[in-house]
Amino acid sequence: MSSVIASDIPSQTTPAEVRKFFSFAGKITNLIPLGDDGKVKKYEVVFASPKAVSTALLLNDAELNNGFIRVDEIKEITDGETGKAPQDDGPGYDGDAQKTGDAKYDAVDQENKPKYGVFAQLLAEGYILKDEVVKQATEFDKQYGISEGWDKFIDDVAKVQQEGKRLAGLKQSGKAA
Repeated sequence: MSSVIASDIPSQTTPAEVRKFFSFAGKITNLIPLGDDGKVKKYEVVFASPKAVSTALLLNDAELNNGFIRVDEIKEITDGETGKAPQDDGPGYDGDAQKTGDAKYDAVDQENKPKYGVFAQLLAEGYILKDEVVKQATEFDKQYGISEGWDKFIDDVAKVQQEGKRLAGLKQSGKAA
């Protein structure tokens, strides 16, 4: 399973808020409540892609509803279980990627975006991240060359779009073969 354990979540936080927060890491397929002691809640957050787990783990010590949450990896190996039915907790968040309004950026799944980009989205939404959390995301991107690969991908997309516009202009003017 591609999941993390999220704990120390303030009890006033709704399942919809937890889904929205973790959707920045990737598409959520299930949110399983594991406990609520009246002060804090604990959930298993199940993602569609294993790539989302690495981003979710970097959210450890991020602030959610005035409390710093804990995010841990699930170490045990599953026995092939395909997961449980999604929680029906009312008007929640559907787990789709967060939208920024930038068509090129939004067209890419959250799981494939650089960590610094995901964290910029979180900050833009008003979430508070400690400097250490942002630093870890930047170091992760540098270590795995994600930032460089992402920048190259965006440049390549821009070049293809420019060439498409150029060819469309030639075709309209009758100069294209």
